[in-house]
Parts: sequence; C-alpha cells; structure tokens
Amino acid sequence: SLSVSGVRSAALMSAADVAVLRGNADSMALRLGCHDNAVHRRLAPESAAARAVFDAVKQARVESIGS
Repeated sequence: SLSVSGVRSAALMSAADVAVLRGNADSMALRLGCHDNAVHRRLAPESAAARAVFDAVKQARVESIGS
C-alpha cells in the first residue's frame, strides 16, 4: 500500500477507517477549540476518582458541542 510517513492514503482506507479517522480528528479539533488547560487544571479535583469523573464530564461537554 502507498503511504506517506506511515499514514495510508485515504483512497486505500475502508469507509469504516475513514469514519473513525474523521471522528478522531473532529474530537481533537473540538477539544482544541473548546478546552482551556489552565482553567481545567485550576478546577480539577485532587482525588483520582473525582478527577476521572471531572475529566469524563469535560470530554462529554466538549463532544456535545460538536453534535
């Protein structure tokens, strides 16, 4: 298969692979556009369990903006 730096050409990817790639790219773009690392660090709880919930809610918020 043809590749550039190890990335397969879109023409050689299945429709499912393209959909996954697009979903990941959209998720990354939304996070970059809708997430403030400084605010996140300031508001994040110290407890590991609470932090996991905080991070999951933040990710859901960012993803809901794009839907």
